[in-house]
Amino acid sequence: MFDKQFNFKGRHAARARALSSSYNEAGDQIFARSYDVYLVAPIIGFSYQRAEPLDRSFDEERAVFGDILMKNNADIMFVFRTIMLLDEKSQPDVSERIKKALGNNFSKEDEELFYSYMRGGVDILYEKIIDNSTLPSDFVTNLYDFLDEINAREGSVDVDAIKEYCSKFE
Repeated sequence: MFDKQFNFKGRHAARARALSSSYNEAGDQIFARSYDVYLVAPIIGFSYQRAEPLDRSFDEERAVFGDILMKNNADIMFVFRTIMLLDEKSQPDVSERIKKALGNNFSKEDEELFYSYMRGGVDILYEKIIDNSTLPSDFVTNLYDFLDEINAREGSVDVDAIKEYCSKFE
């Protein structure tokens, strides 16, 4: 699992590309690589309980290469197992969630659930950070506002560290 190339498709490919592309002349990016979107998006999608189906509305793909996934398999599996453990909607029985999360017997449905949260997270990241951004400063402002929103929801973002980081772009 998570050992071969992954392709974002359709709308999610375009959005993953936008999230990992330069937004100014200096070459700054929200995410350095598509892999970074791949790792963060399922967490965001799950946190917001937004799962999206595979989009095939147009023919675009954005690859995350297999060697990167294999090298980072432990991180991906951590995110995957955490979602399997916490997702009461797909498995109400806590003991079954624990067995699934700590075991190695994952189904295609589990993998698809993970990817559906990933696609939902890509949409949220795009809508919160990229959508309606025209000036380079808009991207940083939107990122800050989104992290502040997460902090209000989850209470785990160091706002002062984010402000310090964002001040580099002013």
